[in-house]
Amino acid sequence: MEQPFPSTSPLAISIMYVQESAVLISKIRRMLTIAVIASILLLVVPVLVIVGLNEALEEAVLFEGELILGLLILVVVVPLIIYFALRSTLAMDQWRSRLDELSFALRFDSQEPKGESTAVKLANQTINALGSEMNGAVYANGKLGGETYDVVIPDEVTRKLGDYRGAVIVKRFEGVPVSTKQLKDVVSDVNSSNEKICRLLVVSDREFSDETVDLHRVISRQLEFPVDLVQETSAGFLIVSLGT
Repeated sequence: MEQPFPSTSPLAISIMYVQESAVLISKIRRMLTIAVIASILLLVVPVLVIVGLNEALEEAVLFEGELILGLLILVVVVPLIIYFALRSTLAMDQWRSRLDELSFALRFDSQEPKGESTAVKLANQTINALGSEMNGAVYANGKLGGETYDVVIPDEVTRKLGDYRGAVIVKRFEGVPVSTKQLKDVVSDVNSSNEKICRLLVVSDREFSDETVDLHRVISRQLEFPVDLVQETSAGFLIVSLGT
C-alpha cells in the first residue's frame, strides 16, 4: 500500500493525483514499449531462421526444421507473448485502481457535508463522491449482515453509479480515538457479512493513533476491498489514510 497522504487538504490530494497520473502514464508507455519490442523479436527471429534454412537445407530436412520451429513457437514464443500481455494488463489494472482511489479521495474531500444529522451528512458526502447527486439520506443508518452502520450504499446502487462493484459502508466512532481492536472488529464484521464490498470508511471525531494507522496499512494489504480512515473535523470529513 502507498503511504497515506501527508496532508488532508483537497489541494494536496489534487497535486498528488496529477503527479501520480504522470508517473503511471510513463510506466504504461515503458511497459507497452517493452511488450511490443519483445513480441516483434520473438515473432521475427523464427521467421528469419526459417528463411535461412530454406536456402541451406534440402526439402526433407527443411520440413523437419519447420516442424521443430513450429513446436518451439507453440511452446516458447506464444507463452512468452501471453506472459507479457498478461503482465501489462495486470500492471495497468493496478495503476487504474490506484488512480480510482485517489479520484475517490479527491471527490470525497472536496464535498461540503450537508444534512440534518452526522449520518446523513456522511451518506450525502459518500454518495456524491461516487458521482451521484441523489439524496443520500435513504442510505443512512442501514444494515449489513445484521449490523447497523452509519451508511450502507448497497451493491445494486453502486453498480448504477459507474464502474463499482459491491456495497459502500461507513462506520463512525465518536468520543474516543479508534483503537486497534475497534478497527479489527469493524473490518472483520464487514468482511464476514457475506456481501460483496466496494469499500469501507472508518470515521472518527478524534485523531487516529499511530498504532491504528500502522494497523490500517497492514490490513489494507490483506483485504480485497479498500478501507479508508476518515477524520471528522469542524470543516467536514477528510480522508487521512487511504486504503488500496
